[in-house]
Amino acid sequence: MAEIGASSYRRFLLGETDALNQFVTAYSDALVRFAAGYVRSEAVAEDVAAEAIALLLYKRKSFPDEARMRSYLYKTVRSKAMDYLRHHGEEVPLEDMEAVLGGGDPLQDLLRRERDAGLYRCLGQLPQQYREVLTLAYLEDFGAMEICTVMGKRTKQVYNLLARAKTALKELLDKEGITYEDL
Repeated sequence: MAEIGASSYRRFLLGETDALNQFVTAYSDALVRFAAGYVRSEAVAEDVAAEAIALLLYKRKSFPDEARMRSYLYKTVRSKAMDYLRHHGEEVPLEDMEAVLGGGDPLQDLLRRERDAGLYRCLGQLPQQYREVLTLAYLEDFGAMEICTVMGKRTKQVYNLLARAKTALKELLDKEGITYEDL
């Protein structure tokens, strides 16, 4: 889906206005989820993601490949989310997070929410950098170099953060009584 977004963006730069809808559709949900990890509010996360997309469209930047464009978008979302937090306070309640991640069959959503409630609780207890690196690596399928770009870290720092984050999350999940099979 991301490659569809990248090709749509290239077509938009060439003047094909219909491609803009495909581009926004391809990236908006993932960017909103990523932003929600910072701002903890669905409405604010949507605004942050929209600002990042608008900035990209305004600057009309061109990228050699899809990975660099995706890294740029996520880095912009991170920056906009941090700006929001600086101006509006550090933490907002996690109550809207499930609404951001939900959708589909109501029964399946209920089962998934019950199964994931402990995981979200544990993720919420982790330091911000740990949550960020886990989200990028496992939920957004970013590679180490893309994570380096988004977080502004060196490769070794990213690998160290990832290892520490997994260890810290495992300890919290063990305290909650959640095993790998439960996830």
